[in-house]
Amino acid sequence: MLFKNSLVSLAAFLGFACGDLLAQEHLNAKDILARGIENLKRINYKATFIKNEGKETATTIIYNKSNLDGTNYRRIETKYSNDPSCQIYIENQDGCFDIIGDTAIKSNWLPANTEILDQDTQETYSVLDGYHQDIPCYVITKNIKADEKQYYKVISIIPPELIKNYSQYQKKELFKNTFSTLKVYYIGKQDYFIYEEMDYNIKGQKTNSLNYGTVELNIALNDKLFQISNKLNVKVANTANDFVADYAYHSSKNYEEIHHAIKSSQASVTTDTAPGIGRRVIDKIDNNLEPITTVLSRIFFWLSVTCITIVIIFKLKSHFNR
Repeated sequence: MLFKNSLVSLAAFLGFACGDLLAQEHLNAKDILARGIENLKRINYKATFIKNEGKETATTIIYNKSNLDGTNYRRIETKYSNDPSCQIYIENQDGCFDIIGDTAIKSNWLPANTEILDQDTQETYSVLDGYHQDIPCYVITKNIKADEKQYYKVISIIPPELIKNYSQYQKKELFKNTFSTLKVYYIGKQDYFIYEEMDYNIKGQKTNSLNYGTVELNIALNDKLFQISNKLNVKVANTANDFVADYAYHSSKNYEEIHHAIKSSQASVTTDTAPGIGRRVIDKIDNNLEPITTVLSRIFFWLSVTCITIVIIFKLKSHFNR
């Protein structure tokens, strides 16, 4: 009887242990991704990634602050190697702001119903082992079926004024070019931080790529980093058209001011130094860029065509807490 009881106890122990091992071996890819996304809400971090864009290099720094009330503040700074200005985007308790020169544009036009994109979707997940640099990671692949239902949901969150003159074909092409039907994530096995993310559209083209070079986790971040300086002029964009107009105007204004400042100091820039950033910017302005009116029209064109990308990156990504 004692022997029998011992066998029962041993079997129960082995069953528990084996069940635990099997649970670890058959990790649920969807749960891992959900944990990684949720983790981003709960920690402070500073992450940097560098991206080569033709002859220029873009360095982006993302600051994320988790607050006790469950909200998050975010600051994104992007600096181009051949551009003395810095693009800044801030999310705080007052909303979303794009800072251009001495102006902060507050966006009140971004859609609030992006949650519908999560509803009634057909998704599949898979998980593999991999590395980000020397960090062991779960490599999560998420496939989203791009059907008619998904198409109409995506189109519904785009401000109507941006696509009112689009034909059905143009709307479909916009969807095909921008909708991420495949996503790949590298999530740290120890800290569940999302170190890499790649998005691919229906055509198999990469539409977004994040690959952090340096990451600092659980750091102290001052609230001042996420606040709008009282020295800035705040403009409120209540519609997408307002945003397009304000962004274009202040971008061109900032461009002119930087151009003037560089021209004014041109005499003090030595041409036989390596050359410095001032010299490179002057050369770029003088030799490569069109007149300011052309630049302005290009900004309008870019914003009108790719505003859905702004929505996806700054609003949809906020929804997913990226």
